[in-house]
Amino acid sequence: GALAGQPVDASAFLPLVHTCWADHCEQMLLIRAIFLYLDRTYLLQTAGVRPLWEMGLAHFRAHLVALPDVLNKAVGGLLAQVEKERLRGD
Repeated sequence: GALAGQPVDASAFLPLVHTCWADHCEQMLLIRAIFLYLDRTYLLQTAGVRPLWEMGLAHFRAHLVALPDVLNKAVGGLLAQVEKERLRGD
């Protein structure tokens, strides 16, 4: 993925994750707009099929989990941000 092999520093890595997420959301909105009618009508008639947005979210999540290095950097970066905010709040 585009996030694999990126800098280890959380302050540099988290903005990259955010950019990938924003790009993914933009692409999913376009796909959803193109298939809106199909998404709504087919889902009403078919049990067990998730909406396009939910499938896109699952797809993004699956890619993060498939790359343990990326997942660890993202979680580590988020935890570092929480710690930084807590220290600043005291």
